[in-house]
Parts: sequence; C-alpha cells; structure tokens
Amino acid sequence: LLVMLYCLSCASGWSWASLSLLVDPEDFLVSVGVIIFSYTSQIFLPPLEGSMENRGHFEAMLGWTHGAAGVMKTMFSLLAVLTWGTETSEVITDNLPFNLRPIVNVCLLAKALLSYPLPFYSAAEILQTCLHKDASPSSSSKPTSRPVSRPTLMIRGTLLMTSYFLALLVPRFSLLMGLTGSVTGAAMTLILPCLFHLRLQWRRLTVQDRLVDICILSLGLLCSVSGGICAVKRLMEGL
Repeated sequence: LLVMLYCLSCASGWSWASLSLLVDPEDFLVSVGVIIFSYTSQIFLPPLEGSMENRGHFEAMLGWTHGAAGVMKTMFSLLAVLTWGTETSEVITDNLPFNLRPIVNVCLLAKALLSYPLPFYSAAEILQTCLHKDASPSSSSKPTSRPVSRPTLMIRGTLLMTSYFLALLVPRFSLLMGLTGSVTGAAMTLILPCLFHLRLQWRRLTVQDRLVDICILSLGLLCSVSGGICAVKRLMEGL
C-alpha cells in the first residue's frame, strides 16, 4: 500500500510510452512462471477449509480473495511501471527513495514472518505424514499436551534450513519463483487438475468440456516446459 501511494504521488511524471508490448521471450516465460507461483495456494487450502466454521463459504472466499489479489497485483505492477518505466527493479524497494525504503522493508519483514508459518507447517505436515505412515494427517493440527517428537523436530528443522540456504544461494529470487511456478505451480494449477478431471469424469463430460480441459492441459504443459527451461538457463548464467 505504501508503494502504491508513493507511485500515485508521482503521477505527474508518468509516461504511458513506457508501457511497451515488446518483451524478451525468455523474460516473458519466466514471468509467467512467477505469476503462476503467486497463485499456487493449493497446499494451504485443505488446512484453511478444515479450520473454517462454515465450510460452505469456502468457494466464495476463494473466488473473492483470488479476484482481489489479481486486481491488487495488476494495479501494483502497472503503477510501478508507470512510475519507473524501464528502470523498474525486480525488487521494487530498490526503486524507492532512501527515506521510505526502511519502512517498506520492515513491513515486508513483518509480512514474511507472519505468512511463512502457514506454508511451512503445511509442507512439514505432508512430509511428516509421508515419512511416518502411522501419523494421522490431522493429528498435528489438533491441540495436544504431548511434546513434539524428535523426528518431527528434525523434519521441521531440515525444511527450515533448506529454505534458508536456498534464499542465500540463489542469486535471483525471481528466477527461483519462475522455476517453481513453471514446474510445480503449473502442475498443481493447470496440468494435474485437468488430468484428474478427464480421467475420473471422461464419460460424463461433454465434448466441449473435454476440449476445455485439453486446452488448459496443453497450455500448462507449454508453460511448464518452456518456463522451466528459461528459468534454469538464467539461473545457470547467474551462478
């Protein structure tokens, strides 16, 4: 919000000529992976739905939140490009003046600390369930007075340190986001849902429904393969 307000304060210097449709193909494919990555919330959805008092509102909540996120992200990127043009940095705080940058960085730090536990514990619960077959998937989400077991602590510690070292070693986080979005994000968002839908409901689907699923599946495969190749290529160049 602070960045958007600052961009609006610079509206007098906006140049619509900075909005160019000419983009580098590799940058575009990596950007598609980043966009897909920003909407990959499948790992959070089961715990969120399970914790809702009225699960009948889950689909409405999902539609409103994703719609609002799409509008906000579009406005954010548009305002940034109008304000800084071709000098817009991948890390938007690098474009801010020095007196505003610490405030935004503190807000980003608070956001990271508050949002990290949700995907972290979801991933840790999945790993714990896979490694310990006798563990119930929902047992870790219920309050209990028993201490956390040593294997659980090891899994959480390993996952935490892995994410920490990835953040230190990867030269450009945007490329890691693009690679993750192209590989896992496209699979979870575009490829696997269509495959499951076609496999389970093939006889009940109309020809139009099948074509829609096949088109989405083809688009997901294209984004996954091309975006993954471009992201890996850029990562290797940056090492």
